[in-house]
Amino acid sequence: MACSHKGRDAYANNPELLARYDLAIKHTAKARENGMSSEEAHAMFTRIMNGESEGNCKARRAEKE
Repeated sequence: MACSHKGRDAYANNPELLARYDLAIKHTAKARENGMSSEEAHAMFTRIMNGESEGNCKARRAEKE
């Protein structure tokens, strides 16, 4: 499956998107290490980049409280 995302350099002028891209890469790499399929990892990447993911981050949950 070919990924259509632009790569890190495409977000160099937008700090928010660059941070989101780095986060998406980090999380999908960890998910792949834990056995997630390529398709599932790609869907996760897309959700993160589109800002559609609430996530299960403990730090983020603590901020909301």
